[in-house]
Amino acid sequence: MLIRPSHIGATRSPVERRPELDFVRQGCRVLRLWNDAVRYERDAVLDTIFAVVEERRQLRDDR
Repeated sequence: MLIRPSHIGATRSPVERRPELDFVRQGCRVLRLWNDAVRYERDAVLDTIFAVVEERRQLRDDR
């Protein structure tokens, strides 16, 4: 039995596409964007914490 590429979803036309797969792909895209936003926010918070720790360390060493 020959497996056509369209059988595995490689070359489906927009008419043949299943809407549930589009929904899953859209959800994955949203999660990826959300993860990036959370990562950037986390990095900003950590940078602030490290800056405060360094500043306090410098003040302590200057005494």
